[in-house]
Amino acid sequence: MNFEIQLIGLALGIYLFIVLQFLYFQRKNRNELKQQLKKEWGNFSEKEFDHFAFQQRIHNYQTSYSAIIDDITWNDLDMDSIFRQMNQTQSSIGEEYLYNLLHIPITDLKILQEREHLITFFTEHEKERLSFQILAKQIGKQKKETFSDFLYYTKELPKLNIVKHLISAFFLIGSIFLLFFYPVWGIFAFIFALIYGISFYYKEKAKAANYIAFFTQTVYLLKAIDQLKEFRAAELKPYLDPMIHAQEKLVLFKRLSSVLLGSGTSGSPIDILLDYIRMLTHIDLILFGKIAAQFETYKSDITLCIEQFGFLESMIAAASYRKALPNYCQPQFLLKEKSNMLSFTLTKGYHPCIKKPVDNSISVKKSVLLTGSNASGKSTFLKMAAIAAILAQTINTVPAAKYQAPFYQIYSSMAIRDNLSDHDSYYMAEIKSLKRILDAKKDRIPVLCFIDEVLRGTNTVERIAASTEILKNLSKQQVLCFAATHDVELTKLLDSEYENYYFSEQIQKEDILFDYKLKKGTSTSRNAIRLIQQIGYDKKIVNNALLRVDLFLKTGNWKEI
Repeated sequence: MNFEIQLIGLALGIYLFIVLQFLYFQRKNRNELKQQLKKEWGNFSEKEFDHFAFQQRIHNYQTSYSAIIDDITWNDLDMDSIFRQMNQTQSSIGEEYLYNLLHIPITDLKILQEREHLITFFTEHEKERLSFQILAKQIGKQKKETFSDFLYYTKELPKLNIVKHLISAFFLIGSIFLLFFYPVWGIFAFIFALIYGISFYYKEKAKAANYIAFFTQTVYLLKAIDQLKEFRAAELKPYLDPMIHAQEKLVLFKRLSSVLLGSGTSGSPIDILLDYIRMLTHIDLILFGKIAAQFETYKSDITLCIEQFGFLESMIAAASYRKALPNYCQPQFLLKEKSNMLSFTLTKGYHPCIKKPVDNSISVKKSVLLTGSNASGKSTFLKMAAIAAILAQTINTVPAAKYQAPFYQIYSSMAIRDNLSDHDSYYMAEIKSLKRILDAKKDRIPVLCFIDEVLRGTNTVERIAASTEILKNLSKQQVLCFAATHDVELTKLLDSEYENYYFSEQIQKEDILFDYKLKKGTSTSRNAIRLIQQIGYDKKIVNNALLRVDLFLKTGNWKEI
């Protein structure tokens, strides 16, 4: 008897040692995390990002917004790179919210002022910011299913065989009792019950794995909100109070989920012990339906908690991004009652993803036609201006010295590709892309659009004719259009509707130098043939091409040479 007591005492001692070790490393990890967060603050994020995992995440927070950044514009501008720079979030909730936030340009000044208020708060209050980030880190990130998938889509709950789980649990308990009366039979029964129970458990659990992971993260969110009660800052009170009130309704859901589902990733001795209990008794799967029912009952409260928490975390990421920029400004928005004119002013704007960007300035009250030779900077300028507008209307921050404009819907038609899945040629994909901009101009919110090489997918004569009519039509509506073209003829055909700007280069012997600076007027330079010469094309090809150009300019016809 003494031996058994000593053995139990030893086991308890070992377990206590493990618990103390866990608490020590937990404290150590918390301090290390705090130092890591301080190091990351004010720097561009280096976190990995899987674009395809996020493709379906943009439509769930958008139900109340009419003006969104559609897939074409998002991909044209490579907004994934902007998101990747900005993504200093620690949880799936904040990450998803930030991704969606960048897709929804705001047209309400009060909302942007609210965001500015929070960005400023988190910039100036390191203690509250770090505490919030640590709580977000405890929630963690999911790689597969998203919070929005569960919140906004009706999914069939997996049908788990509760009866079989009960039988498996009772069979295991019965085999343990059998050990006391018939040890041999009890051992065989216990081994069989163990093997069958564990295999059946994991087979059934796989059906509900995504839901269990989601419920587990939800529990961690609720626990984080419980700790947010300690936050005393008045600036956060309007966001924390609704979350705290909502999570107080979820006591049963939290209790069931936390005890039965565990943390999954914390690695604490208690959770490891609970994992074994769940595996042997199937208690989590037996009560899975009750947990799901609690979730459905309080779905609106859980949604509120997720969205409020995600919003706050996204504002921390925006504050860090602002600090990481070499320089920035807060946008000035021209409200309708003060000005009905379309306009766009950008002073010393630069592309935030270019390591050594050349800044450019422009101030216009009508559409712009942009000319210039290849690689001179036209496309980069269009992307820079479009990104500036999006960031202005999402995080109230612009990579520039000054930004002034009305609120816009923002569209682009730039990096068009053949759409093989819809059997669309390049030209078909291009005219469909332009059509959506023409349709958008009917909305009450004015349109700011960026078009690179209008109708490049067709012949010269029809391209110039159709481009002229499309661009004229846009200029007569509530549309401010920035269009880049190689067709210099358009500058004369659209002279009354569009202001002309251009980029140029200097050709020095065998070299071509670009200054990437925007200039007023129309480009007269050509460098396509010079570029093929520069990279080593045969001299005969280059010389004959130059000769053909000279003959055409003199005669107006293409001739054999």
